[in-house]
Amino acid sequence: MKYVRSTPIDKFLQEAAPILTDAQKICILVNLVDSSLADGEPEHQEQQLFAKFLAAFNVSEERFTPFFEVISLKNDRSVFLNQNHPKNQPGYQVKLHV
Repeated sequence: MKYVRSTPIDKFLQEAAPILTDAQKICILVNLVDSSLADGEPEHQEQQLFAKFLAAFNVSEERFTPFFEVISLKNDRSVFLNQNHPKNQPGYQVKLHV
């Protein structure tokens, strides 16, 4: 934590990207998205930061889409509050796009 708090993001990404495994990179990305969606919609700064991590970790948006879909569904509590929610319509099935 001390390192993360004292290191600028760009320097962290430059140093960390070459030494992190793919699983470690995806773990960081998943946690970034989960944190940014926890309070609803991600702010512009959060979106920019996430894009910076994607690029530094060489992970395409297409590859990350299934992870994003799961996290979005996890944080969309309106499926319990709104019976007219599109995902509550008869016949709708949750599917991941791989």
